[in-house]
Amino acid sequence: MQFELDRPALNLAHGTILNIHRAKGRSLRVLAGRVWITQEGSLDDLFLEADQSCTFDGSGSAVVTAEGPSDAAATVLFDTPLKAQSRGWRFFG
Repeated sequence: MQFELDRPALNLAHGTILNIHRAKGRSLRVLAGRVWITQEGSLDDLFLEADQSCTFDGSGSAVVTAEGPSDAAATVLFDTPLKAQSRGWRFFG
């Protein structure tokens, strides 16, 4: 998996939900913090910390959020640019 460093990273504050439509094949890398990922079509959730990455393999959407206490935050980088939305469900992609 290859990430372009000139792409903007996303800062996910507590309560920010990143819902990725058609996530299969896209990759995510955590630069700071910890995230909780759940994928449509998968029975397992995934937790990633700084310097860890994954490629989505679920059959549909994926949800990414900062994991931890109420002041938790995470910074993530995607192989394609995406936008985060605070509090709410919206599909990007």
